[in-house]
Amino acid sequence: MMSISEAIEALRVALGTYTDELKLLALISEQLPLLQLSYRKARSEFTNESIQFLKSLTVVEGTLCVFQS
Repeated sequence: MMSISEAIEALRVALGTYTDELKLLALISEQLPLLQLSYRKARSEFTNESIQFLKSLTVVEGTLCVFQS
């Protein structure tokens, strides 16, 4: 299992490199709920920057869902 920082970094890399919207959407949809659970248990492992980045992914996720419709 990836650490919290590794999971966040994987999302950053995917956002900048994935050209397949479905794969990106699947990754975001899989990782965000897991990271939300982790946040409840290990808040100190999240920086303000990582929290803001993860919040921005909800917008990206919504946009990708609309794009796929």
